[in-house]
Amino acid sequence: MNAYFDIFGTPIPFKEIKEFRLVQREYIYRPVYEEYTVLEKSFLTKTITRKYRYVTMAPYAAIVDESDRRWIFSGKGKDFKENIGVELINDLRETVGDKLKIKAIKGKRYLCMNQTGRTFQVYLDEIPVLVQMEDGRPIEIDKDNPLFMALGEANVPAIDIVPALLIKAKEDYIFWGNGIQLKDIESEYRRLQIEMTEFKQGGTQKLIEKKRIAIPKLPKFVKKGKSDSESVMNNSEPVDQDN
Repeated sequence: MNAYFDIFGTPIPFKEIKEFRLVQREYIYRPVYEEYTVLEKSFLTKTITRKYRYVTMAPYAAIVDESDRRWIFSGKGKDFKENIGVELINDLRETVGDKLKIKAIKGKRYLCMNQTGRTFQVYLDEIPVLVQMEDGRPIEIDKDNPLFMALGEANVPAIDIVPALLIKAKEDYIFWGNGIQLKDIESEYRRLQIEMTEFKQGGTQKLIEKKRIAIPKLPKFVKKGKSDSESVMNNSEPVDQDN
């Protein structure tokens, strides 16, 4: 009987699993572009122009909500505060005017967690676009890069709902579906249900067998009857002494 639930290369001891469930969580996706070159010919010249086309939306980071904090960071409050700051305040950002510092609403600041488990806070307009260069290099382009505006209107991130499997054990785990980590997270949830049931049933059977071994077998006692000599004496006819 397997003692571990192995998922996404992570073995989790069944005996440590306290709770598990499927949840729906928000996940930030960002645009991915690819670079290509176009040869433009005129009457006297040839010009190579670099252009960029939109390819897809790629997963960037999970948005961590209040329930995720209880799951993922339980017992790790100190590290959690060190990562994101004691206060998770603000949808307010400081912008500098001509002479005054003005606090202006600049969208929502999201608490996020990437696939390595690192937590950080970010505004959507701070998320860089990923560009796959023609030579194979991936480059992140942020809004301060002149190339950013040249990419067009599709250069903004989006938020999608993604299914995830939460497992509460000695450590707490979250595994993402929709191909972010696992393609079919629902089938992994059903597999965990089956294997967890088998583990518990196997443990119960072992306990029963252990109890059977622990109880010693008592010897059988045969009720002792009368001896053969006693039986003969009792069954013999009385002797007539007068004869």
